[in-house]
Amino acid sequence: SIVERLSQVDNVAAAETTASTTYTDLATFGPSVTTETGSRAIVFIRAPMDNTLATVGNFMSWDVTGASTLAASENQAVNFAGLPAATRWRLGSHYMISSLTPGVNTFTVKYRVTGGTGTFLTRQIAVIPF
Repeated sequence: SIVERLSQVDNVAAAETTASTTYTDLATFGPSVTTETGSRAIVFIRAPMDNTLATVGNFMSWDVTGASTLAASENQAVNFAGLPAATRWRLGSHYMISSLTPGVNTFTVKYRVTGGTGTFLTRQIAVIPF
């Protein structure tokens, strides 16, 4: 199908942590997908995650570089907050972006926490460009 030909997927299996309260990379960069897009794409992200502290949050978002520039933000993030410490949840999200500059764009997952140390495992991004 056309979606199978156009979609791009990347995975990072490493379990890694951050205590950053601003969006950052983990020790193993990504996952990341570079693909040619029109003005729109659907971005899917997922990962199991937990935090060392209760009632704080983990955020997993993505940015875009290349023909377009878009910073990681809560608007396109998957997140949790307020769970007991060390409670692991597998979370996923999708987001339709319609403001890309057509051309080659790179979508890269970024991470942050609101406190404690967040762990992110088996991270994945998939992008379907239009």
